[in-house]
Amino acid sequence: MAAEKPSKVTAAGFEGDISGLGLTDIIQLDVVNRFSGCIDVVYEDRRGLVFLKDGEVVHAEQGGATGESAFYEIVSWPEGHFSHKENVATTRRTIEKSCQFLLLEAHRLMDEGGPPRAGRPAPQPGAPAAKPPSAGALLETLRTIPGVVYAVIEGKSGGRVSDDSYEGEVVGGQAQYV
Repeated sequence: MAAEKPSKVTAAGFEGDISGLGLTDIIQLDVVNRFSGCIDVVYEDRRGLVFLKDGEVVHAEQGGATGESAFYEIVSWPEGHFSHKENVATTRRTIEKSCQFLLLEAHRLMDEGGPPRAGRPAPQPGAPAAKPPSAGALLETLRTIPGVVYAVIEGKSGGRVSDDSYEGEVVGGQAQYV
């Protein structure tokens, strides 16, 4: 049985459907291959555009959103169709972060309940996080755990936080030894 020959080839290279790969995989392949152009993504009645220049994500659009929030929305889609538009450029640069950061942040947002939507902006780097509980409150919580007799909190430098007692010194020293 003879294989059917495609009726028309529009450009050099391969073309066809890719199933089983997520959009993040496609984007990572484009980054590694230093792709310049646009990835046109369609999911249900939505359309998103992700622009790359020499393998860097530089701009994204989806609905009225642009930049990171549009990128996060597009990457969150569970399925869809995409096409590459080679050498299609944009004059806008709304994304300055690395692709690795963007993909990790997109997955973090999905794990936390979804990408930013209209009215819920993407988190900005350096934005103040929720204030952690005080060291004293944290120590009291730790001491309520069955079997915990004593607890010490150490800072990044290895120094104890808020406990200068002899017991704190002993437990802190044992922790550093381990």
